Amino acid sequence: MLSSGKRADSRLFAARVLQRGGDDQPSLRLGVLLPRHFAKAVKRNLVRRRLREACRRRQPDRGSWDVVLIPKPACLEAEYGAIVSCVEDVLRRIGVYSA
Repeated sequence: MLSSGKRADSRLFAARVLQRGGDDQPSLRLGVLLPRHFAKAVKRNLVRRRLREACRRRQPDRGSWDVVLIPKPACLEAEYGAIVSCVEDVLRRIGVYSA
């Protein structure tokens, strides 16, 4: 999936997205890649929870999608509102959400 599909970057993370076929109901499957050297476990889990919640708040308008988010170090210090707006902006640019 990382080599195929659509890509988009923001200041907080990189996103890789692949549209799945065959599902009737719109859905989104999320993966978050965080290497151990990114931060201590508590910080990694906080970033992972925030990204998951930002994606859960809004489901795609159409289609089924696999999304992998790769946080950048700036994501550690970002406010939750900034993360949510960044996630929505990137997924809108890729086509998961309609404008």
